[in-house]
Amino acid sequence: MPSLNTLLEKQVQKVPGQLLRRLLEKKLREQGIEEKAFLDSLTQHILTQSGETFYWNNGEEGPITNLRA
Repeated sequence: MPSLNTLLEKQVQKVPGQLLRRLLEKKLREQGIEEKAFLDSLTQHILTQSGETFYWNNGEEGPITNLRA
């Protein structure tokens, strides 16, 4: 059985991701974007710090548009 300290450490490690997700959710909602899969993918991409360009295809046809700054 994991100790209380181990369980607490695991939960604390999730905090930066949760805060980032909330911030991104707010910013995306301001842009009119409320797609959960996009939010999850963008959050994970930022947290992995891969340095790669983030690409998203929601499966819809049409031009790709940039988010407003």
